[in-house]
Amino acid sequence: MNIILRYFHFVVGLCIIYFAASCEEEMKNFELPVSQPLLVIDAECNAMNDSITVQISKTVDFLGNAHNPPVEDAVITLRYNSIELPLVAQSAGRYVACAEFPDDTYYELLVEVEGKTYTAVSYMPRKVSFTEVKYEKLTHNPLFPMIQYGDTTFNVTLSFLDPQHETNFYRLLMYRNDTLVRRNDLTVLDDTYFTADTLHYTPWSNVYEGDTVVVELRSFDRAAYQFYTTMQAAMQAGGAFSLPDNPQSNFSGGVLGHFTAFSGDRRGFRIYSTVTNRGVFQQ
Repeated sequence: MNIILRYFHFVVGLCIIYFAASCEEEMKNFELPVSQPLLVIDAECNAMNDSITVQISKTVDFLGNAHNPPVEDAVITLRYNSIELPLVAQSAGRYVACAEFPDDTYYELLVEVEGKTYTAVSYMPRKVSFTEVKYEKLTHNPLFPMIQYGDTTFNVTLSFLDPQHETNFYRLLMYRNDTLVRRNDLTVLDDTYFTADTLHYTPWSNVYEGDTVVVELRSFDRAAYQFYTTMQAAMQAGGAFSLPDNPQSNFSGGVLGHFTAFSGDRRGFRIYSTVTNRGVFQQ
C-alpha cells in the first residue's frame, strides 16, 4: 500500500509542477487545499510462518515530505473457528500475534482505533505446494538469440499442482540473497483459463552461481487477487493527468489497505553449477 501512496503523490506532484511551469502568473495566488489524512490498514495472516501482522498508518498531504505516521493504541482481534486471538503492539503502528492458522478457513479481523471499529474478512484456501523447483544454466535467450549469457547465469522454474474443479488465485515471489527480486512486481495468477493440472512458471529474473534463492507460492481468495490486480493497474497508470484509483480494500469504513489470509509453500536453495547444469528440489 505504501508503494501506491508514494506513486499517487509522485503523479500528483508532476501535475502540479507542470501547471506551475506553464501558468506561473495565474498560479501565484493559488492555494492548494490540504487533504484530510486517511487511515491505512495493511494486514497479512501467514500460515507459512504462523504469524499475523497488522500495520496501521495515516496518509500525509501530497506536498508533505514526511513518511506516513504510524497509528498507535489500536485494539486488534482476529476471529476464526470460535477463537479470538488478540494482537499486541510490536512497535509504533505494528501489531503481531502467532498461532497455527488452519487453511480452508475464514478469518475476520477487527481493528478498533480512535473510537471506531473497522472489520475485514479473508478466506484462506487449502495449501498448494511446489511439486518441483529447478534451476538451469542459461546459454542464450530464446526470445532474443543475440543475447548470450556467461557460465554463471541461471533461471529458476517453479512447478505446482493446481487443484481442479475450483478457482484458485496465487502470488509467486522470489528472493535472491535475502532481497525480493523485482521489488514492485505483483505477480498474481488466476487459474480460470488453465487446463493443465501441473503449472510451470519461470520468473522473468536471472540468478547467478553462488546466489541463495528463496521462492514462495501463496494461495489466497478472490478479494486479495482483485486487490493486487487493481494495485498493479494503479502502478501502471500512464499519462500526466491520469490519476490511479485506490486498490480495492476489503475493510469496512472506507479505509485504505487490505487484509489477506494466505497459505502456501516456501523453498530455499543455493545455486551451484553441476554436471547436468540442473538442480532439482522435489516434494
